[in-house]
Amino acid sequence: MTAIQSQTIGFIGLGAMGFPMAQNIAKKLSLKELIVFDVNTHAMEQLATEFPKDVKKGSSAREVMDRSVSFQIKHDVSKI
Repeated sequence: MTAIQSQTIGFIGLGAMGFPMAQNIAKKLSLKELIVFDVNTHAMEQLATEFPKDVKKGSSAREVMDRSVSFQIKHDVSKI
């Protein structure tokens, strides 16, 4: 088992970019758990239905942060 397989990964934001990114994480990585949160509960439900063994719905962004490995993707907003 790799280090990432033994960890819970958190993903916040399941919009136009985030949803397919979370799908790829669920498909391609063997995780202990992928916990997700979005204000759009339908998006969370859709992902959890597609990957019932891997994806858990968080009740808040705080819960996702508390239960998962922490890493960030930062954007240089001046270039957007």
